[in-house]
Amino acid sequence: MKKIVVACGSGVATSMAVAEKLSAFLDGQGLAGAYRIVRCPMSRVLSECADAAMLMATTPAPIGVTCEYVSAVSFLTGMGQKDAERRVLAIMGAWPIVHKERPDEYGPGERGAIMADTKRESPVELFDMYVAHIGINAEDPADANRIAERFATLMGLEARDTPKSVFSGTLVETMKQNGRGANGHIGFHVNDLDAAGAWFAERGFELNEETRTLNEDGSPRLIYFKEEIGGFAIHLTTDK
Repeated sequence: MKKIVVACGSGVATSMAVAEKLSAFLDGQGLAGAYRIVRCPMSRVLSECADAAMLMATTPAPIGVTCEYVSAVSFLTGMGQKDAERRVLAIMGAWPIVHKERPDEYGPGERGAIMADTKRESPVELFDMYVAHIGINAEDPADANRIAERFATLMGLEARDTPKSVFSGTLVETMKQNGRGANGHIGFHVNDLDAAGAWFAERGFELNEETRTLNEDGSPRLIYFKEEIGGFAIHLTTDK
């Protein structure tokens, strides 16, 4: 059973409202009995979070909190609530259930995620997964420019130079030197990198944490799997 700390300034009215909404959501996802909610004022957050899996608070997490954090504002206002719900489910190690009586409440990437039948699980439906780009390993920078220009001409796209590679639009990335994978790499877009990574890890596809990169705001951007498939390195990315 995972401990969830719900906190607000006084630990009374607002945290009670958040706790009720969070509990209703988790129970609706089949997680009744898998969690325990503890409400408290912000002054007690550090001590309560010492053995917690998640903090949901109306203010930013205080310095020193080591458990996962989700803002309670989304559950109060409804703005960004679907993203917050996905984050909560990832922390709980669960995945969205779409109930038949309300199939339109989730976005297109979640609509097919009916976890009662695990054979129907699909990362395409769960995480809006699609091929973001393919990577080609060139012999040297000059070779990379030549390849990128040909792809740009083929597809009517602009070649864009970066320190490590040359892009043809966003579809083809030609590595200037020492690209990953024997033959290159394939980047798959997902709408939630942490949740998707956990989903694949549970199915035996290990992530190479040394390759994890972050966006400027600290959110996850990219991570490679350890395994190559057909000579191609595979990575997940939130880039579109």
